[in-house]
Amino acid sequence: SQLRFSVESFVNTGNLNRKLELFNVVTQAYEQIDLQGASQTEGIVEILISSDAGRFVNSTTGAVSAKVSWKATSTTFIYPWNAKVDHIFWRLNP
Repeated sequence: SQLRFSVESFVNTGNLNRKLELFNVVTQAYEQIDLQGASQTEGIVEILISSDAGRFVNSTTGAVSAKVSWKATSTTFIYPWNAKVDHIFWRLNP
C-alpha cells in the first residue's frame, strides 16, 4: 500500500524548519516523515510512503493522525513569526 501525505503552507519569515509527523499505530508514537526549511512562498509538499504505509492507519477506525510543526533554526527577522496552512490531506492506495 501507499500513503500520500500533502501539506500546502507558507511562513512569514526565513530561518524556520517545517516538520511533518504521522502517528505510527504499531509503536504508538509519532514518526517524523519529513524535515526541511519552510518556504515563504505558498506551496505544496507531498510525501509518498510506499513501505508499510498501513502502520499509520488505525485498522479499526481507518483514522490517520498527523502533526505539522515549525521551529526557528536561528534568529528570525519577524517576531512573532507565523505559519499558514491552506490544506493538509492524505490518500491511501491499498
